[in-house]
Amino acid sequence: MGALLGFLASIFGRFIGSQVVKFSAQKVLYYALVTTVLPAVLMTVFYRILTSLITIQNNIAVAHGGGITSSVLELTGLAAWMANELRLLDAFALIISAALFRYAVSLIPRPSWNY
Repeated sequence: MGALLGFLASIFGRFIGSQVVKFSAQKVLYYALVTTVLPAVLMTVFYRILTSLITIQNNIAVAHGGGITSSVLELTGLAAWMANELRLLDAFALIISAALFRYAVSLIPRPSWNY
């Protein structure tokens, strides 16, 4: 009776563990996409908008008497600020925790029927 109960408990534990891992992996994937891909796309779009605005400003300044000879777009520290605001460290910690949980669930022994 104890062996049967242990067998059922291990099957139940593996099922619950695999469902938790699937759920957390899905959420981690969504979180990772929102925190890595979306900011990269937005950064590219904003950079293109800024460069086009600076080019227009430079062309207007040159047309009205010289003024600006070159424009420099300074983005020092913007990536670090975005990583801090988007909590990328928390996202990576969540990903690593889910991977370690999956590894721990895989270490649960399966009952073998070979005697």
